[in-house]
Amino acid sequence: MTARRSAPGGALLALGVGTLLLLQACDVGGFTLEDVTETLTVTNASTTQDAVVLVTFSDASSDFRLAPGAAKTATVVGATDYTIEVLAPNLPAGVSYETQLLSLRSSLMDLSLHPELVGPAFQAALVELPAVQTALNQLHGSTTSQSCSHATALNGHDRATIIWRDLGIGAHWDLTCS
Repeated sequence: MTARRSAPGGALLALGVGTLLLLQACDVGGFTLEDVTETLTVTNASTTQDAVVLVTFSDASSDFRLAPGAAKTATVVGATDYTIEVLAPNLPAGVSYETQLLSLRSSLMDLSLHPELVGPAFQAALVELPAVQTALNQLHGSTTSQSCSHATALNGHDRATIIWRDLGIGAHWDLTCS
């Protein structure tokens, strides 16, 4: 008769699951699993554009596609911060998202220098120019995506919102982590 040995990975998995179940079932001085979990809800507030999103916590990551108007929630244990990265959609061949944003910023700057264009075009330029600059700042060296990071909230409930803004002369993501 030979002794059967279990894989070390299986024992660690069983220990981890057992610990989580114990934490969930026990109330040790008011301490529960909810006290160490972080929940992040990512919302695509766009009306027309799908978003490809990568969520990275201090110890885990997940990527997914969000339809316009959809939201997805991620929950992790013990995270201290998170980063949201959203990819630029439908880039023409050979054009980077950075190049697209720089071109859009240039067009908006040109429009903002012509107050005789009083009306929607001039107002849009004044409103969107800072948003496009924020998108450029959120590239963080990337040419295809923008990102923002935030410390996890003390209450364990964090939110990120992404909105695709198509201005007719170009488009950009409006990305907020809070």
